[in-house]
Amino acid sequence: MRACLCLLLAATVRGALLGDRISYLAYGSNLHPAVFERRRGIKPLAMSPAVAPGWRLAFDLRGGGAEPSFASARPDARRELYGALYDLTPSDWARVCASEGVPFGYVVCPVRCRKLDDDEVEWAFTLAAAPGPMRIANEADEPTPSERYL
Repeated sequence: MRACLCLLLAATVRGALLGDRISYLAYGSNLHPAVFERRRGIKPLAMSPAVAPGWRLAFDLRGGGAEPSFASARPDARRELYGALYDLTPSDWARVCASEGVPFGYVVCPVRCRKLDDDEVEWAFTLAAAPGPMRIANEADEPTPSERYL
């Protein structure tokens, strides 16, 4: 069983790592150019609107003060997560991970996405709330994000 999971993960990673680019399904504030391009200095090589079936937008990462929670991707067989599929350089992907606090605030997860503009399906990486005390366990307990965050 463990060997099968390792092979599946290796195939998934190869699908998301295509040559000198990394596919990243962004959602939340990473969709906003002021955050992604200007504040973080990341210019995607390409961008397509996309959806990841079996995932949902969650607000299950605890914030503090004026920000009660932050967005995250969460597995949910009944839902779909809409976002932007960015092609990034490895150094820009490393910058995304560092700015999002991987692996403490978020963990990297492989997801299967469908591009909305041409129905092409591909693997990508996205970010989910890391397990631990900062993660809100139940959807019913997720606080509403601040107006500024939305």
